[in-house]
Amino acid sequence: MNIIINADDFGLTCELNHCIQDLYNKGIVLSTTLIANSQFFDQAVSIAKKSPGLGVGVHLCLDGPFNISHEQSSIVNPENGQFYDNITAIKKLRRFEFCPNDIFNEYDRQIQKVLDNGIKITHIDHHHHFHLYYQSLRQIIKLSGKYGIKSIRSQKILVPVNHQPLNNAYRLIHQAFVKRYLKVPDGYFVLLPSRNNRFDFNLKRLEHLLTCDYKYVEIECHPNSSNDFDTQFLNDPSFIELIKTHTLTNYSSF
Repeated sequence: MNIIINADDFGLTCELNHCIQDLYNKGIVLSTTLIANSQFFDQAVSIAKKSPGLGVGVHLCLDGPFNISHEQSSIVNPENGQFYDNITAIKKLRRFEFCPNDIFNEYDRQIQKVLDNGIKITHIDHHHHFHLYYQSLRQIIKLSGKYGIKSIRSQKILVPVNHQPLNNAYRLIHQAFVKRYLKVPDGYFVLLPSRNNRFDFNLKRLEHLLTCDYKYVEIECHPNSSNDFDTQFLNDPSFIELIKTHTLTNYSSF
């Protein structure tokens, strides 16, 4: 199995950037996605350029304080000049209330900023998984064609915990649709919270995943600080021993 361990939110904080750099140096995280208008974007770019084996994608954003464009448009909250909050943005996407051209132009600026800073883009994913929604996904597909970006994060959840038939069915349809335009892994695995024995809970889920007949999977992670769960889990010897029996890679080889 080829495993892409992808760290989201590159550029968000200084500590996060150094966590990703440390995990890359240890040979664990070989893929990350960069927020174009993040506070520590320049530092992240500098780290990426010193890390030749680190595949860097674009972590597109349509909520929070990450918009590059501040002119009046359907995607910007007129009250503060920033994207809408997460819940409001999702509602507007579901209701098709955003102008498609506004989404396209903002994504275009984010991708172009990453390219202008000398980063070769390996793939695309989205902050808070907004590419699960058609209005966002459609513009991403158009821009992937424009820039020759070939890969995107899957929205098929591997080893789900909650049984949600309608949600899972939608994600399977989404996967089939995306495959018509872009390369997409067999699915993605995310570390989940648990009230007790969170480490054992996630390790067992991962052990199950590695028995499955998949060719490419992504493990999504958020190593925000040296003390958070994701960082500790990724540095744990039990995890490392388990994961290194497979091929660790990034989207450039996908």
